[in-house]
Amino acid sequence: MAKRLAAVGDVSPGLMDLKRIHQFVILAEALNFRRAAERLNMAQPPLSVSIQKLEKELGTRLFKRGAGGVSLTQSGQAILKEARQLLFHASQLRETAKGVRDGTGGALQVGFVGSTTYGLLQNADRCSFTQNQFNTRIFRAK
Repeated sequence: MAKRLAAVGDVSPGLMDLKRIHQFVILAEALNFRRAAERLNMAQPPLSVSIQKLEKELGTRLFKRGAGGVSLTQSGQAILKEARQLLFHASQLRETAKGVRDGTGGALQVGFVGSTTYGLLQNADRCSFTQNQFNTRIFRAK
């Protein structure tokens, strides 16, 4: 589908793989390829290749590799916060879609005319509450 959309021009051809972003964040936290690979449940060589592809995609080195270990470059430090936010927002997007799919997310708005249910909802027009991530708002129709 992405190829079809890219052909139409709806999607930037330079889309980044969230999996690589996740691997970058884990490696940035561990500062050790072996430990990062263990946390990611993968072998070290594929992690190295994935990070190299991300660096090539971004056009900058993210890590300094040396006998003393691994450290973040200035570019790596600069994008780490953004990478974490990107992963957070991707997680939120999945949760929102799941909530709508499962019927536990979204919004329910209830409107009423004051004379319809006299005494029942008259004081509820300023009420707003959240239950199971289902946002409910009651308002008085004007």
